[in-house]
Amino acid sequence: MSDELIATQLIDNPTEPSPIISILSGCFGGIAQVITGQPFDCVKVRLQTAPPGTSPSLPSIVKEIISKEGYTAFYKGTTTPLLGIGACVSVQFGCNEYMKNYFNKKNNGSEMQLSQYFQSGVVAGIANAPLAAVIEHVRIRQQINKSKVAPGALEIFKTIYKNNAMGRGVFTTAIRDGFGLGCYFSFYELLINNQLKKNKHYGNDRKNIESWKLCTFGGLSGIVLWLCIYPVDIVKSIKQTGPIEKKPDGVVHIFKGLYKVGGISGFFKGIGPALIRSFPVNAATFLAFEASMRALT
Repeated sequence: MSDELIATQLIDNPTEPSPIISILSGCFGGIAQVITGQPFDCVKVRLQTAPPGTSPSLPSIVKEIISKEGYTAFYKGTTTPLLGIGACVSVQFGCNEYMKNYFNKKNNGSEMQLSQYFQSGVVAGIANAPLAAVIEHVRIRQQINKSKVAPGALEIFKTIYKNNAMGRGVFTTAIRDGFGLGCYFSFYELLINNQLKKNKHYGNDRKNIESWKLCTFGGLSGIVLWLCIYPVDIVKSIKQTGPIEKKPDGVVHIFKGLYKVGGISGFFKGIGPALIRSFPVNAATFLAFEASMRALT
């Protein structure tokens, strides 16, 4: 099967959307992502970082959080991602749109290939990694804190900086996000282009695709993303939650440790909340992004 796809832009517009519009729309998508997904992410991190040899269930983690820390604990560390993830998603979507425009120009009107959509996502993921790694490092340390009053984001950031741990997890994040966003964006575009080919009444204009379909495509793309990256994400979580004063274990060492304790299933500890979270979160992200792009262009 040919991997050529209809070379469509987000909006059927004779001029390319301004990079500022793509970035701003990504910011709105990021805000929607955080508000929708923060409780799921908190549970996921607790499952991922449970002591070796233990396998707490999703319900047991939820009950423990509510009984010991209260309902507001599900939104621990929200300030950091609300600001930071907005920035991250801006970078992701902004870079992805930039690369799509680059390939459209390079192709001189020829159809984009699926591999080019994948490459666009890879570039977006790698560009996003340095920022995402620091933001997630701060958030994850807030989320694993089991006291009712968790330290603030600024306090944790200062501790990370003081211990020269700013770069902890950047390489792992680059691997995760490079491959993951390549799959994420290319799968979404595949679904969009399939709709445009099947439904001629859309006029090859993606702004005519119904909102519920955009939500569905975004949600499915999110599930694909997490199925692709979860083993790397759990390694990153372990790497970033180790003692801040000590040099973290290497990626290979963590992989070996996970396999020794839990076998293959050890790489998927906590994947339930991640998959449950991924559909509504990414449905909201893509809908907010697409709606913002349409409103601003």
